Amino acid sequence: MKAAADKDRELIAEELLGTSGDFSAYFRSYDDLATKDNTIDGPISRTHQDVIFVTEYLKSNSGVTKEQALAHMQASWNTTDNLENVLTLAIQAMLMVDSAAQEWHPAGYALGEYRPIGWLSQERFSSFMERSFPKGSEHIREQVLEAFDERSQLKAWKLQKRLGMSFHPTDNLSEHLTLDTKNNILYLFHHAAYLKAHLAKCRDVPLELKATAEDSFKHGTHPPQLLAETLHSLQGILFPSLDRKSGEVLNSLIRKEGFDSECAQYEGYKIFPEPPEDFNYIYWGRRIAQLHQMVKALPPRNKFEKWFQQKTSERNALLIALVALFISIFVGILSIILSCVQIWIAWMQWKHPVQVT
Repeated sequence: MKAAADKDRELIAEELLGTSGDFSAYFRSYDDLATKDNTIDGPISRTHQDVIFVTEYLKSNSGVTKEQALAHMQASWNTTDNLENVLTLAIQAMLMVDSAAQEWHPAGYALGEYRPIGWLSQERFSSFMERSFPKGSEHIREQVLEAFDERSQLKAWKLQKRLGMSFHPTDNLSEHLTLDTKNNILYLFHHAAYLKAHLAKCRDVPLELKATAEDSFKHGTHPPQLLAETLHSLQGILFPSLDRKSGEVLNSLIRKEGFDSECAQYEGYKIFPEPPEDFNYIYWGRRIAQLHQMVKALPPRNKFEKWFQQKTSERNALLIALVALFISIFVGILSIILSCVQIWIAWMQWKHPVQVT
């Protein structure tokens, strides 16, 4: 398949993003997947309209299995050539999720807590999507709330300076906020234009912030909560609009790493009405909490920091606290003794006044 021409881009933008506009980062990712040597070439080359055809089918049949989807495509086009590749491209174009990620990685591959998954043959499409974005469990709720309250510690420039962290872009939404602790890399889903377009689509449908995944997929989009969290994590936590230092980091990422320039345009998640007072992270809570815990722990980067951390371990901290307690007791006793001496001196002066002649 050839890269999308202008008319193809207009069609894709209208059908999958709900609006026209400059989606340069989005189409750079789309064309990269569409034009790969073995992606969508066969005796009868598939078109971008075919990709739209698949997305429309999935929107109308979110309960379909992968096997059923492939059978429908085969019956519609009377071919078996590259059906899975077309299906993968369609899901990526509509929902920015790699449905074949597991196939492209070696067995047992993991990046931090992230494990690549794929759409299984007998699995419902909606089930695969929900599995791609699990909601946080209740037992980490306090950690998530703490991280959210102390989000000023998670600004990009602070992570870069204090932890030596670097930021890499990903086109797979399910990899957002994945932390590679071995190489100190934080992966960020950077397609802000896509997120804004889909938030606007949710607003226009309309879909409430807490709309279910099932209802959202019928409109070819993600739950608004997931979209809002993702954009908020970029524009409200890592790169807040009024933070000059984080803005400099973001501009560098746009120039050098190919981040979507829309990340620096701050209408963002406010396309929706202001989030409610109890707005919290449901989908990305675990990863935000993990990042916050890393900031709190501040793992040592050199021998001095390692020595300092060892000297401030919990055991040594307890010892220091006990020493401080004994010193306080000693000072208190000494103060009492000095007070008694002063009282005794004053009493002796009163009892034996000096006679002035």
